[in-house]
Amino acid sequence: MKRIICSFLILFSISLSAQLTDSISHKLLMIDAINRGEYSNAANLILQDTATIIPTIYYLDSIGLEKEKIDSVSSCVINELSRSGIEYNNNGNFLNALNAFQCIQQIFLYLQKTNHLDYAVLLQNIGYIYYQIGDVELSQKYMLQVLDMRESILGTTHPDYATSLSDLGYIYYMQGNYYEAETYYLQALEIRESVLGTLHPDYLISIGNLGILYETKGEYFKAEFYYLKEKDIYKSLYGIDIHYAEILYRLYNLYFVINDYTKSKMILLENVEILKSLFGVSHLNYATSLRDLGYICLLQGDYHEAEQYLLEALSIRKSVLGESHPDYAMSLGHLGGLYCDMGDYSKAEPYYLEALSIRKSVLGDTHPDYATSLNNLGALYSDMGDYSKAEPYYLEALSIRKSVLGESHPNYATSLNNLGFLYSDMGDYSKAEPYYLEAMNLCKSVLGETHPNYATSLNNIGVLYFNNMGNYAKAEPYLLENMQITKNLFLRSTTFMTEQQREDYWSTIQGPFTRPYVKFSYKYYNQKPSISTFAYNNELFVKGLLLKFSESVKRSIIESNDTVLIRQWNELTTKKQQIQVLQEKEPQSNYLKQIEAEAEQFEKQITRSSAAFREHQAMWQITWDSVRNHLSPNEVAIEYFSAPLSKDSTMYCALLLRHDSEHPEMIPLFEQKEITSFMSSSGRTITNQTYDFYSNGKTISQLVWSKILPNVKEGETIYFAPSGLLHQLAIEYLPYDEERTMSDVYNMVRLSSTREIAMNKPQTACATSTIYGGITYDTDTTNMYNESRAYNSADLLASRSLENDTLNRGTASYLPGTRIEAERIYTLFTENNISAKLYTTSKANEESFKSLSGKDNNILHIGTHGFTWTDSTAQKQDYFTQRMQMQLLGEEHRHHGPIIDPLNRCGLLFAGANMALQGNSRHLPEGVQDGILTAKEISLMDLRDANLVVLSACETAKGDITSEGVFGLQRAFKMAGVQTIIMSLWKVSDQATQLLMTEFYNNWIGKHQSKREAFRNAQNTVRTQYEEPEFWAGFIMLD
Repeated sequence: MKRIICSFLILFSISLSAQLTDSISHKLLMIDAINRGEYSNAANLILQDTATIIPTIYYLDSIGLEKEKIDSVSSCVINELSRSGIEYNNNGNFLNALNAFQCIQQIFLYLQKTNHLDYAVLLQNIGYIYYQIGDVELSQKYMLQVLDMRESILGTTHPDYATSLSDLGYIYYMQGNYYEAETYYLQALEIRESVLGTLHPDYLISIGNLGILYETKGEYFKAEFYYLKEKDIYKSLYGIDIHYAEILYRLYNLYFVINDYTKSKMILLENVEILKSLFGVSHLNYATSLRDLGYICLLQGDYHEAEQYLLEALSIRKSVLGESHPDYAMSLGHLGGLYCDMGDYSKAEPYYLEALSIRKSVLGDTHPDYATSLNNLGALYSDMGDYSKAEPYYLEALSIRKSVLGESHPNYATSLNNLGFLYSDMGDYSKAEPYYLEAMNLCKSVLGETHPNYATSLNNIGVLYFNNMGNYAKAEPYLLENMQITKNLFLRSTTFMTEQQREDYWSTIQGPFTRPYVKFSYKYYNQKPSISTFAYNNELFVKGLLLKFSESVKRSIIESNDTVLIRQWNELTTKKQQIQVLQEKEPQSNYLKQIEAEAEQFEKQITRSSAAFREHQAMWQITWDSVRNHLSPNEVAIEYFSAPLSKDSTMYCALLLRHDSEHPEMIPLFEQKEITSFMSSSGRTITNQTYDFYSNGKTISQLVWSKILPNVKEGETIYFAPSGLLHQLAIEYLPYDEERTMSDVYNMVRLSSTREIAMNKPQTACATSTIYGGITYDTDTTNMYNESRAYNSADLLASRSLENDTLNRGTASYLPGTRIEAERIYTLFTENNISAKLYTTSKANEESFKSLSGKDNNILHIGTHGFTWTDSTAQKQDYFTQRMQMQLLGEEHRHHGPIIDPLNRCGLLFAGANMALQGNSRHLPEGVQDGILTAKEISLMDLRDANLVVLSACETAKGDITSEGVFGLQRAFKMAGVQTIIMSLWKVSDQATQLLMTEFYNNWIGKHQSKREAFRNAQNTVRTQYEEPEFWAGFIMLD
C-alpha cells in the first residue's frame, strides 16, 4: 500500500471497565440514578458488564420507564462505548473496537434510529474496522449502505456524501477494481470542488487519491497532473513541511518511472534543500534523497556526480546508524549498482557482497532485503557473462520472495523475469519460457490487462518465441496484444501531455514498440502471408505519428467553433512565441523558466478540456483495410518500411495494397548497405546526395522498384509513403527504362503515410495567393526598419535574432530568376481571378511572411534561398554552441555536447538576411526581424487554408531522417496545416527552377490541369531544355 488516505471519520469514543452484577440492588441503583436525571452514572452502572448492556436496556423498557429517559441513558452508553472503540482502534486492537461498535449498532436497532446520520457514521466506523482486519468485502457492504443513507438524507451534493464516495473509491482501489475506484473518486472530486472549493483539505485528499490511482494504472501523465495540483494546493494551505516533501517525493518517483530523469532530478534537488532546512545534513531523510539523486545521475550517465551523492549518503548512514544497519547495507547496494552500470564489475562486487553479509546477519536469510542483495549479485554475474554463478543467486532470491512476499508481489515477478532473461541469454529457451509465462500471468492478474508492465511481459515472451525459438505462430498472439496495449496507452496518455512530452514519451517506447514487430512480420510472412496486415497497421500508426498528432490537434481546436478554446490556443501560441524570444536572448533567465512552466500547464489544460482533441484520435483507428477500401481498381498503395534483421543488417521492404487485396503483399527489396555503400563509393552521403546519384539511377531503380513493378500496370496511380533514407531520394523520377522515368509511366503520388488515402480531406479552394521573389538580402537597416513598421508586432511569431553570432556562412546572393518567376506567376494569377499579393526586394521581409499566419492564403509561392545544416555543421557555429545548447538542453547537459533541434537548423531567407549571416544582427533596430525564418517558427504558424506551398528554394526537402520522417521544412509546413508542398532535394539552378515554376502554374491555373499533372508536365518541359536530372528531378511534391 503506497499510503492510506483515511477520510473515515471515527466520531465515537468509549471506555470499558468493571463488570455489572445482576443483583436487584444494582438495578435499583441504576433506576434511581435515571429518575434523578443522573444518566452518566446510570450508564456507568450498565457498562460494568458489556454482555448485559442490551438486555438491561430491554429491561428498562419492560418496567415501563419513560421513552425519553431510556433515550437519554442510551445516549450516554453510546458515548462511553464510542470512546472505548476509538481507543481500541488507535491501539490496533481492532476486534475489541469492532465489538464496541457492534454493541452500539444493536442499541440503534432497538431504539429504531437507523435512519439517522449518527447511524450512518456508526456503519462507516464498522466498515473501516472490517477493512483494517482484512475483510474488504464486508467493509464494502457497510460503505455502500452508508452511501445510500447519505444520499437519501443529505442528497448527492453534500460533502459527507462525497466522503462516502471517496471511501468506496479507496475500497475498490485496494481490491484492484480501478475502473470503479476511478468512478467514485471522480464523483467525490467533482462534489468537493463545487461545494468546498479547490483549497479545501478534502479536495486535496481527492486529487491525491486520483494521482495514486493513475500511477498504479500506469497512466502516468494523468497522475502527474493530479500530483502537481496536490503539490500546489498543499503548499498554499500548509506551506513547506515534511508532508510537502513527501508529495515532491511521489512526483520524483513518477518522473523516474516514465524516464524523465531531468524532472526527477529537479524535484529531488528541491526536496534535498527542504530536508536540509528541516533536519540538517546529518538526517537520514536527507541521506535518502542524496541516494536517489545519485541514482538519477547514474541513469543520466553522470557517474562522477552520482558517485559523490551516493558516497555522501553512505557516510551519513554510517555515522548515524553504524555499519550493521540495514540502511547502511542499502547504500552499499546502491554504490554496487553504480559501479556495475559503469562496467566496473570488480569494484561493484565487494559492495554487493558486504551488503549481502550485513542483511543476512541483521535481518536473516529469509528477509526480502536479503533477497534484493541476492538479486543484485545475480544481475552482476549475469552482466559479467558468468551465468552459472548468477543462477543460484537468482533462484534463492525467487524462493525467498515467493515464500515471504507471495506469488502476487511485483518483486516476485521481477525475479521470474530475471530468470527468464538469464536462461534466454544462456540459450536454454525451454527453461526461460515458464518463467516468462508466469511473470506475464502474474502481471495480468495483479496489474490488469492495460498496464505497461503487462505489455512488457507480453513482449518478453513473444520475442522469446519468435526471435530465439523460431516459433512465430506461438509468438503472434502475444505480440499482437502487446502492440494494441501499447498503442492504447500512448493514445490515452496523450490527453494529459504537452507536445514536447509526447515527443519524449514516444522516443522512449518507439524502439521497443516498432523493432520487434517489423522483424517478426518480415520473417513470418512466408509462413503466414496475412501477417502483413499486422506490419501495415504498425506502419500506419508509427509513420509520422507525432507530426500528424500535432497537425490534427491544432486543426481540430482551431476549427472547433469553441471560442474559449480557440482563445486559449492563441494564448498558448503567444506564450510559445515568448519562449522562443527568451531562449535566444536570455536562455538561463528565471523568467524563461516561469513562462515555460506556465505554457506547459496551459497546454495540458487545453488538451484535457478539448473534446475536439479527444475526437481526433479516431484517425489512429485507420487500418490497412480502411486504406484498401478507398483504392480504385487502377490504384495501388505502397508503404515502405525497414526491418532491422541484425546489428549490421537492415532490410527495406514494400507493403503493396490493391482494392481487392485479401492482405497486403510484402515485398523484400534491398539491404540498406546496398545503397549506403554505393553512396560512399561515389563520394556522397544520403543526406548530401545530388543529381550525380542518378547517373547510376538504373542500379538504384533496380533496388527500389524492380520487384514491385510486376504488380503494377502502366498508367496506374502509385501512392507511396517512403521510409528511412528513401525520404531523401526522388524515387518517383528513377529510370523505368532507357527513355522513361517512373513518373512518365505511372501517376506517382508521394505521401507522408498511406493513411492519407483513407482520411477524405476536404480540398481547399485556390482563390487567394501570396508570392515571394526577387528578394534583396542586402537591405540596409533603415530600409528594414521602415518596411518592418508596416506590420503589427503583435501579429508576428517570435523572431529569431542572431545577435552576436558568427555563422561564417558568407552571404546570400540575389536570385534574378526568382523576380521574373514571381512576376509571371502574379500576372497569371490575376488574369485567372486569383487574388494575389506580390512581395519583392526589401518588402519581402520576414515580418510580411509571419503576418500570413491565420489569414486566408490558399497558395504560397516562395522563391528564395533555403538552408539546411547538419548537426555537425551547426555545432561549428558560435551561435549554436554557445546559445542553442543552453536554449534546448540547459547547462547541465554541456558535457554531452550540443544537440540542436533540427527545426532550428533549417529555414528560408528573407530581405536583409545577409546582415545576420555576416554576424551583424546586433545592429538591427529593436523589434526588426533578421530575415532568417527557421522551420521552428514556421511550425507555430496557422497555414491551414494553404492548398499548396511551393518552396522555390534550394534543399528545402532535406533534414534529419527519423522514424517520424524528415525533420525539416516539410515537417514545419505540415505542422502549420499545409496540404501539399513542392520542395527540392538539392541545389537547382535559378534558370531551370524559374522555367519549372512558371510552367507548373501555367498548366495548373491557366490550363486547369490537376496539381500533379501540371507538375509532371512542367518537369517534362524542363527536360526538353535540360536533359540532365540535375535540372528537373530535384523538386518533389508531397501530400
